[in-house]
Amino acid sequence: MFRLNGVLGALLLGAVVAGGCSSMQISSDYDPSVDFSRLQSYGWMPDSRPDTGNPRLDSSLLDARVRRAVDTQLVARGYSKISPDEADFLVSYHAGLESKLDVDTFYDSYGYGWGRGYGPMMYDTVVREYEQGTLLLDFVDPKTRNLVWRGSASAEITTGGTPEKRQERVDKAVARMLERFPPR
Repeated sequence: MFRLNGVLGALLLGAVVAGGCSSMQISSDYDPSVDFSRLQSYGWMPDSRPDTGNPRLDSSLLDARVRRAVDTQLVARGYSKISPDEADFLVSYHAGLESKLDVDTFYDSYGYGWGRGYGPMMYDTVVREYEQGTLLLDFVDPKTRNLVWRGSASAEITTGGTPEKRQERVDKAVARMLERFPPR
């Protein structure tokens, strides 16, 4: 038996942290030669709003949500937001969407019975299409323009929700990424 369940679309990438945090994949990478203890201030990289050509990602609503979440988290961690010309590191972000398939096969029987001989193997395959959203945070050296730290959050996109719920999802993604900054 074959069933196709389609889960398509999302209103904004703000839903990148769909559902609970357990389904969110977080990773980070950094330049080990950087002395992160010297970083005290940050600024947003000029013209850092992404331009992907996808209207769902190139949204002023999403841009405001990401910036609000990053500012809140960095200030709470003791960093000062100042002019990009004077900052110890610059912040930018990137967003992406990718179509994915999830295929699961469930076996109902293993082809034999208890003392009744062998029978056919029964199984059920479920195919589900969904979108995965990824949010990258980049911290850049303002002098060299080299990347010093990158955080990534990926999760299945969900549809709907209020603007407050979308902000909450972005807040969770950013908070989870920044648990890894500065690197220890």
